[in-house]
Amino acid sequence: MKSPIRKYREQIGLSQIELARKTNLSQGRLSNYERLDRTPDIPTARILLKALQDSGADIPSINELYP
Repeated sequence: MKSPIRKYREQIGLSQIELARKTNLSQGRLSNYERLDRTPDIPTARILLKALQDSGADIPSINELYP
């Protein structure tokens, strides 16, 4: 199962490193979210949502980022 974060990131053509830079998260932490090893807390999910939306992802709500 592909994580929603990875799905949206790939749809808009961002690398993990690029998204990590836009969110001030480490690439390792982002990788954990994408492998579904960890789930972002609400404040982190909001940061990810904004960065993905600002980069062109069409994400209707924060709930879309949770598997």
